[in-house]
Formats: sequence, structure tokens, C-alpha cells
Amino acid sequence: MIKKPFLIFFFYFLVTVSGKKDDTCDEKPCDKGWKLFERPSGGWCIKIFYEDFIKKPSADLKCTSQNATLTSLQDQVESLYIAYTVSKKIAPGSGSIWIGASRTKACLNSTKTVACNWSNSFEWTDQSATGIEGLLWDRSGPDNAGRNQDCVVLQAASSGYVGTMQTGTLDDVGCYTDLDRTKTHPRKPVAYACGKKAKF
Repeated sequence: MIKKPFLIFFFYFLVTVSGKKDDTCDEKPCDKGWKLFERPSGGWCIKIFYEDFIKKPSADLKCTSQNATLTSLQDQVESLYIAYTVSKKIAPGSGSIWIGASRTKACLNSTKTVACNWSNSFEWTDQSATGIEGLLWDRSGPDNAGRNQDCVVLQAASSGYVGTMQTGTLDDVGCYTDLDRTKTHPRKPVAYACGKKAKF
């Protein structure tokens, strides 16, 4: 007589081997090459694209072509992931990464003041990130020194510093920044980070 445990094992083996694979099991929340982050607003997919000396309007268009937008940063986990990934890719160099934030209307043309400070001078453009934990500025920012620094870049360098700015911190720059005026500028644009909602 065949023992009961053997029958259970045989039945399990038969179902496992002959069971048809469900195609939905292979579906991922993010497309290939995109990294999933969980946010209070739901899953968010981020991908970094590399292009030296790219201007922000071009980065915006290229993200749009991916059905995405320049990404916001929910928290330091996201900002450090992007900064670390880019730092490894461009080592031993340094540079800036375009992200999706713009100066608020209330703080246009204003330098850093009590009314326009690190926590309220900028807002995320993709409407996905919540709060201000992702706004990790360099100690001087956002200063709007040129009175036209309405966009934001994330700093990246394998050495840990981009000039005097720490890797993983933000800097406010002009949307048509001239940081590409020389190929050796430590903060030249080297990449842009796109983001889009996860599929599920």
C-alpha cells in the first residue's frame, strides 16, 4: 500500500511540474532598468540617464519620451541612490544630475530669507513626493544667488564632494545653467533622473 505522505508529495510534484506558468507572475511594477521605490503616494519608478552637458529643457523632453518626468525625491534613500549610482558611473569625476523641482512663485527672485528658506523655496514638479525629507540642500542652499536659480540639481562625485558641496546634496541653479561652459567644471551636468508611477 502506498503511504499517504508519498501521495501528497507526488501530487505536489505533479502539480508543480505540469502547472502552466501564469504570465502575470512575470509582470514587474517597473519597466526593465527602472528602480522601484515605495512612497506614501504609491510605487514610484526611477531611472538615471547619462548625457554630458544636457540642459534641463532637453532633460524634461527626454523624460517625457519615456512617459515619465524629471523625478522628485521622496527622501534621502532616493537621493543617495541616485547620487551613489551616478558617482560610480562617472568616477573619478564629478557632476550634477537634473531632478524635478522648481522654485515656488512666492520665492521667485528672492534670496534665502526667513520667508523663503530651504523648506519652502522649491516644490516637486511631478506631484508624487510628499513632504520635505527629500530636500537635502548643501549648507548654503538654496541661495538664489543669481536671482534666476529656479531649478535644482543633485550633486555626485566619487570623492564625496563636488567642489565644496557634499555628494547627495541639492543646489539651486538656473534652468538654462551655464555649468557646461567648460568640460572640467566640477558641477557640469552629467545625467538626469526620470520618474513615473509604478504599474501596480
